[in-house]
Amino acid sequence: MKKSKYTVIAIVILITLIPLLIYIYKFSSNGISNNPDQWSNFSTFCNISLSLGNLFVFIWLTSEIHNYNKLQDQENIKPIISFFKRKNSEFYTIENIGLRAAIDLKIKKNLKNNEWEVEKQYYTLPPGEKIELEWTFGSMELGATYKDINNQKHYSYMEGNVLTYFDDKSGKEKFGEVYKKLNYPKMNDYTFTKE
Repeated sequence: MKKSKYTVIAIVILITLIPLLIYIYKFSSNGISNNPDQWSNFSTFCNISLSLGNLFVFIWLTSEIHNYNKLQDQENIKPIISFFKRKNSEFYTIENIGLRAAIDLKIKKNLKNNEWEVEKQYYTLPPGEKIELEWTFGSMELGATYKDINNQKHYSYMEGNVLTYFDDKSGKEKFGEVYKKLNYPKMNDYTFTKE
């Protein structure tokens, strides 16, 4: 960003000064004029070179804003897995309340002695989709690990009906204990589900 900023400043100065220097070089032998018409011509010439400089700055800023917005979209548009119980239900349902598909989705139930009691893989859950997890009957805590289309890891953890969501980076920095829990192994081999 800093390099491109200095490059843009240099180009704008060149675009603005070169025509002015050419104008001064060409007409400086005539001296400073007292004629308002000549000053009017000079200001028109200056406005053209300044307008070209402004146009270049506008194009550069538009490009920078577009790149920034694209980066923000990539950071903010992500999958978020939520757990909830339907009214009069004994088991949980998961829903992708985020804006991207959750890929390589693994749901975990009840952590005991640093191992998950059950872990099932659901592969992909598009935004807005729900899956009923009948096997979550009697769950005390649930966890989900999944990735987005950019292969970034995301986590959802629920204990006592309180949902915590974080990505890989914030999980390591802010949610150390929960992050460790979600990365504990399962007691037995994976159970694959085609739902």
